[in-house]
Amino acid sequence: MNKRLLLFLPSLALGACSSPVNEHPSSRLSSLSSSESSSKVTPKSYSVLFIGNSFTHYNDLEVVSQNIATNLGIDFTAERIAISSHHFYEYAKPEDEGAKLIAAKIAEKSYTHIILQEHSTYPVSNYNLFLEGARSLVQTLRENQPGADIRLYQTWAFQNMVGNYGDSIAACEEALCRAYQNAATTLGVGVHYVGKAFTKWLESGSGTSPYYSGDNKHPSYLGTYLSALIHVKSITGTSLSPLTYQGEKGKFNAYGETYVSDEDKAKLIQTAEFIYDTYGIKS
Repeated sequence: MNKRLLLFLPSLALGACSSPVNEHPSSRLSSLSSSESSSKVTPKSYSVLFIGNSFTHYNDLEVVSQNIATNLGIDFTAERIAISSHHFYEYAKPEDEGAKLIAAKIAEKSYTHIILQEHSTYPVSNYNLFLEGARSLVQTLRENQPGADIRLYQTWAFQNMVGNYGDSIAACEEALCRAYQNAATTLGVGVHYVGKAFTKWLESGSGTSPYYSGDNKHPSYLGTYLSALIHVKSITGTSLSPLTYQGEKGKFNAYGETYVSDEDKAKLIQTAEFIYDTYGIKS
């Protein structure tokens, strides 16, 4: 890993965060670099490593993702490295606790997919350092996990962002989306459009919030479930329709009940399928 971050000042001419609805996601993978897209073979089993912060460890995203995939009959294991409030540039420092955890993980086993989640506002509050941290992480992972498909995890917007990064939650999420897309295009990786799924869910008018009620920022169990649906769909391409897993009714963690209702589950699946059909993993 680089011992210090290089100064990088990219143009922020970010493209629109949209894609043709009628174009199937699989046809859009050509947007990735030829060496990346041609070297990836769809595996029969999946070993996934999530690297992020509290947006990843709330409600144990990796566990929910694994449970959803297993319920769908997919051979899928998931692990995480998640330190609260951590940024990519911190994970990129060799002396950092998170960097040491990453080094140990990637030395001990091989992963088919590695999903990177940045601090909630950093892609729009400090794009240059966000991109350079992502670049350093991707470079290290490619050197040590050449078979892994690396993706960026586009997160969602929340009320406290409004006014600083846009005039609405949807506008703030759009700014986040453009930042993640721009970085993904630069680095030749894909994107998991969780933030887009949150916006779609909010616009649907459902009464169930994807946010944890304690701060209206971190994910509720429903938010984590929706995030996991996007990750599983984006990694495997498998139809989510047969899914019966809903969490555990009557079981509570520090953030609430770990369960989604029948009605919400059906709508969440529709939301995730729509976002994948619209955006795929295209950067």
